[in-house]
Formats: sequence, C-alpha cells, structure tokens
Amino acid sequence: MCASSGSRGIRPLDSGRMRTVLLPSSVAIFCAGLAMAAACGPLSAPLPRRLAPNRQREVDDAWDRALSPVTKYDRATWLDVLIVRQPYEVGVDKFEFKSEKRFSGGVVEMESRFDRNKPDEDVFVVTVKDGKGTVVRRERYTRQEIERAREDLSHDNATSRKERWKRIDEVFPKELLGEKETDAGPGVDGG
Repeated sequence: MCASSGSRGIRPLDSGRMRTVLLPSSVAIFCAGLAMAAACGPLSAPLPRRLAPNRQREVDDAWDRALSPVTKYDRATWLDVLIVRQPYEVGVDKFEFKSEKRFSGGVVEMESRFDRNKPDEDVFVVTVKDGKGTVVRRERYTRQEIERAREDLSHDNATSRKERWKRIDEVFPKELLGEKETDAGPGVDGG
C-alpha cells in the first residue's frame, strides 16, 4: 500500500512502491464512506468497539472500494485516511497491540486482543513487573467489564461517577495526557 512520492509506473508491491494516483473525487468518496462507517476519534477504550452488522458491511464495502485496485490511492492519501479515519481499528477483523511503560519500580505492559469472530475472547491485560521482571500484579479485563465501565463513566449526575473521575484525575490528570474531551462526553471532568 505504499507509494513513493515521485514514483512513476507500476512496480511490484513487494518493492514498497506503486504508481502515484491522485483522484480527488475518489478520495472524497472513500473518506465519506469510512466517515459513515467509523466512529470519530482514536481508540477510546482498550478494545475497539464492535460494530452492528449493517455498520460492519459499510466498513467492509469501504475497504473493497478503496482497494479496487490496490493502487487506487497514493501514499500520502493513505496516510491522511489512516490518521483521520482510523480504519486500522474500526471494523477490523483482528486487532492486537502491546505497549510498555517503564516506571521507577519496573515496567507496566498493556496488551489488547480482539477477534471479530471470537467476541468472547476479547481481552485487555495489564501486567506490572518489578525491576527483575517478576510479575507483581496482573489485571485481566473482559469486553463486558470495559463496556460496563465506559457506560458507567458516561452517565450524568451520578455521584459514583464523579468519584471515579476524581480518582482518574488523581492518577493521570487529563492535562498531562493532552486530552480535550473524554469518552464520556464533553465537559465531563468529575466536577
């Protein structure tokens, strides 16, 4: 799917190059299709949302249109679409990521696994290891737990919700991570 800027002619895909094609109307159609099928914003929870069957078909159709032929869009257009519409997470068949963060006591590893065909196996695991690599804490969250927490945090005027947001802000203030809005909606700040 990569195109080298300034490349001319079609080269084998294994070379990482293909013909640069700029079709503004096709780009607009592709982006509009993904906009209709995709949720706005980056990953808002440790697992991608599962789409209703009709939305999933829209995403599948958008991919088919975008890749027929595979050389349809240039490299810069693909990057723009990936940044703006996040098709790497919305409506995908499988999704996995692993991130690590060192801290003074060791490292925390976060792993997410999602398979559209195996919804009961969706999982987010947080593992804390000490400086020697020994696991000192592991939390495993199911899809149901994540969706329940997301729903609980989005209810207005709930005292327990405000308490939860206060604890969240104590751990990681939204300003620290550059957040503008929360997944729970605009203006939700625990106050």
